[in-house]
Amino acid sequence: KLEPCQGKSRQVFVLTDGQVTDRAECISCVARNRESTRVFTVGIGGADRTLVEELAKGGNGRSDMLDRHHSSQLSAVVISQLKDAQVVSLTDCQLHLPEFARCAVDTIPPFFSFQTRNLFVFFPEGCEPFEAVFQARCDEEVIEVPVRIDPQLATPGTLLHNLGVRQRIEELERGQTIRESSKEEKEELLDLSMVFHQVCTLTSFVIVDQSERSGLTAPTR
Repeated sequence: KLEPCQGKSRQVFVLTDGQVTDRAECISCVARNRESTRVFTVGIGGADRTLVEELAKGGNGRSDMLDRHHSSQLSAVVISQLKDAQVVSLTDCQLHLPEFARCAVDTIPPFFSFQTRNLFVFFPEGCEPFEAVFQARCDEEVIEVPVRIDPQLATPGTLLHNLGVRQRIEELERGQTIRESSKEEKEELLDLSMVFHQVCTLTSFVIVDQSERSGLTAPTR
């Protein structure tokens, strides 16, 4: 209940080895206070992974998970998080796009020093070059970095497409663990899985061997 100091971010460190009954409310509380409070979390053993990760993501912090066999590393992890809490970081990250384009993730986690992250953007085939603007907060300063995206320079093949789809599927599945997914989200998840042949929580695939085998009483498939 203590108010944070003006112009400074309050740092909260959460260590847990259990579960909660009101996961969604905890995550929502952190998100409502992200302007003034950063949350760092450590889950130990059978801790609720979704809770640990989402509290840190919503609170512009960092999360770590330790199984019970590596609990001796707890001190090192906490010290590492304390260091991250003091270094320069980018928080409240957003990617502004034209209406026809969409980022694979709805919430972009903070960037700490020397950290990199891939963000995939979906856009219609054959569209003209466009500009995306990455916006983030560094302490009290808001920075904006324009990025020109030229679809004509896209790499041929399906590797990047599949990586982008996987990122979007994981984002939709992450939403399922926090709240009840909408009908539109479930349809999007199912469509992505079926079109790109990637397994999700709503699908499973069976592989059929179409080759013929000899030496048996009859050819089999």
